[in-house]
Amino acid sequence: MPLLTREMGISAQSLYSTFISKAALYREALEHYRQKVNFAARAYAEEDDIWTAFRRVLSEAAEQFTQVGRPSGCMLSIGMLQFADEHLSLAESVQEMRAGALRATETRIRKGQRAGQLIPGTDAKALARLLYATVLGMAVQARDGATRKELRQVAGIAFAGLEYLRPTATPQ
Repeated sequence: MPLLTREMGISAQSLYSTFISKAALYREALEHYRQKVNFAARAYAEEDDIWTAFRRVLSEAAEQFTQVGRPSGCMLSIGMLQFADEHLSLAESVQEMRAGALRATETRIRKGQRAGQLIPGTDAKALARLLYATVLGMAVQARDGATRKELRQVAGIAFAGLEYLRPTATPQ
């Protein structure tokens, strides 16, 4: 809090009068982060081809999680994994944000299935969990010191592993 108030040029009293509590401030920060950094949702919305979307999500994760001048990793991925009992409500909010991202991933995969961009029988839920787990793992690795180059390599290998689900003849 002292660092935050100093950087913002305000007093702790001003901060609390605006946000009421540290938990409320953290919720606001999470929401701001989610809206600003939501690269996966943008990729899923903007790319018609699921494979372009997958590649983009994985490569942008490597970029986003290693930006200079910003803490490494992902605030949602590593936020509130362990918490004191009094922060249960806040932890549940973060968990719901992660669950929403997982649902969005599964929804995009199902859209790709309907377009014939995945082999028949692909388990959309399991694939969504795999892709999301890879992105979350990249965030943790970045937090633990993995470089952008290392995460790009992870993204490349992950994408190559996913390609067994690509139909041999891509629909037009």
